[in-house]
Amino acid sequence: MNLKKINLLVIFALTYCFFHILETRLAIKPNLIQRLSFDHIFKSNSVKDILKALIKQEKSIWIVLEKILCKTKQECITLKQHNEWATEYKELEEKIITEHHTATPISQENYHLAHEVFNDFNVDAQSVTLVQSNSLSPASSTDTTLFINEELFNTMEPLVQEFILAHEISHIIMKDHSTDFVIAKLKELQNINSDELNQAINLLSQFIEARADILASLHNEEYTLGHILFMVDELSFSGNTPYDDYPLNTTRLDLGEKILDLHASNTQI
Repeated sequence: MNLKKINLLVIFALTYCFFHILETRLAIKPNLIQRLSFDHIFKSNSVKDILKALIKQEKSIWIVLEKILCKTKQECITLKQHNEWATEYKELEEKIITEHHTATPISQENYHLAHEVFNDFNVDAQSVTLVQSNSLSPASSTDTTLFINEELFNTMEPLVQEFILAHEISHIIMKDHSTDFVIAKLKELQNINSDELNQAINLLSQFIEARADILASLHNEEYTLGHILFMVDELSFSGNTPYDDYPLNTTRLDLGEKILDLHASNTQI
């Protein structure tokens, strides 16, 4: 082999090594975000068993939170009712209403639709305030307020509208918003910002969102169809959710499809 060929081979080898090292250094680090799986929840066709599995999954997340925050779930619920904390949460709700409400009242059509969903879930309509919102979501909620952005909400199919309301009402029933408030408050007071705590909080947030989907869709097949249609639209519009504290849209779609299968199998029985 002549010298020229050897030099070319050496140059080629060095170039390959250089780009390999460069590629390795510039490579995107693997996604370390922990994502919850809900496959185990649907091992049974019994709604009762599914709800039990959900409770068990939530407990496993609270075990980590309790270890770090030194508060059990029940102690956090008690804190919500403490005068000082309850007052602060009420002030937070009022601030959110001030920031996101618009002068236009909820339309009669959506007012009646929301009340129909309240009735479906045995929620006292008098306990929830309906507010026209300018937020980026078609609907959102605190423990006592249901926000609807009619500009977005009215573009959606009726089944999707019903599911979205059922999802938010599930949050209201479970008082999820004030749970987030208590955990954030404990984190602030104890000045804890560990990766372990942040990861546990993200997992709880993922769980809370998925649970609202599940509770809404389990109610009846119409809500499930709205669930699936909504997630298909979300996937086509924005792909998978990039947020650490939110379940992937593919996961949420899979939940809807599993629950639709559940409704079908229970109908056949």
